[in-house]
Amino acid sequence: MKKGGQVTVFIIIAIIIVVIVVAFFTLFSSNRELSEKDGNLENPEKLLEDCIEVEGLKSLAILGLRGGDIEQKKSINLGDNAISYLFYENKKQLESLEEIRSDFEVFFLDNVNAWIDNFSYFSDQGYEIKVLKFSPTISLSETVSFAVDYSLTKTKGDNSILFEDNIDYVVPVNFSKYYKAADNIVWMREELGGTVDFFYLLEQDLNVTMSQEGDSLFFLLEDGASVLNEEIGYVYSFAIQVGGGNETLV
Repeated sequence: MKKGGQVTVFIIIAIIIVVIVVAFFTLFSSNRELSEKDGNLENPEKLLEDCIEVEGLKSLAILGLRGGDIEQKKSINLGDNAISYLFYENKKQLESLEEIRSDFEVFFLDNVNAWIDNFSYFSDQGYEIKVLKFSPTISLSETVSFAVDYSLTKTKGDNSILFEDNIDYVVPVNFSKYYKAADNIVWMREELGGTVDFFYLLEQDLNVTMSQEGDSLFFLLEDGASVLNEEIGYVYSFAIQVGGGNETLV
């Protein structure tokens, strides 16, 4: 028998998102600080590998909270957080999975660069670190994988050491499931004139939290099997504009 999901109408969905955001960024800020403090001054590879893991998880969490729209082309404030519109002014805003993957790859790379631009722990010891190559390839499928091909040099005086490797890091997040559910919800809004099939949501093996405010319908999707780590599950949130506020779920 196919396992069904759960659908909950939740008036204060913003509170859920705030709790998740605070818990996530508190945990990963401390993990980043710990990683930097534990960076082996003889091995910049270890610090770079930790960077890939921490920034990969952080970027992936943001991608879910923004409903796959990492740049948030259209959004609405819900409490203190901006929620991406995946359908706005009678137009689909949700990009293809490949477009999302490509934008996410750039976002991840920018986050990594912001960290590795200054290897302060090595600089304090008189080392110069240069990243010669950092080429990530990300897959958003039944799992999310970060494959990174990199090379860097550590130089002190006339001595220089070359480090190069390929890193494969996999996160057990079924991003394709979230994307498919969101894409179908947007399709229903587009084709059914503002309605979303309640029974479709129950069949998706997802826990769905919903809230309607004015002409905006908010969704938060969860899958107990998709996790960022042992402490934090994955969430995917977005909004669709349903019209004058009268359309709702059927």
